[in-house]
Amino acid sequence: MSYEIKEVSVVDETLITKVEYTLTDNTKVEVDVPHFQPANKAAVITGIENRAISEQAKYDAAQLNLTIKTELESE
Repeated sequence: MSYEIKEVSVVDETLITKVEYTLTDNTKVEVDVPHFQPANKAAVITGIENRAISEQAKYDAAQLNLTIKTELESE
C-alpha cells in the first residue's frame, strides 16, 4: 500500500492532511486525516501510516461482506 499527501491545511490546533491511499488491489481512497496538536512531522507521518492500516482493514472487511452476501444469495 502507498499514499500521497494531496493537501495540507490547518484549523486552529489541528493539522489536516488530505491523503490519497492506494490499497493493495490498487483501489484509490482519498481521506482527510486530522492530526490534533502534532509534535512534529514524524508524528504526522505516523498518523498517516496508521490510518492507512485502518483504511485497508475497512476496505477488506467491506469486500468480504460483499463476497459473503453473494454466497448467501446464491443458495
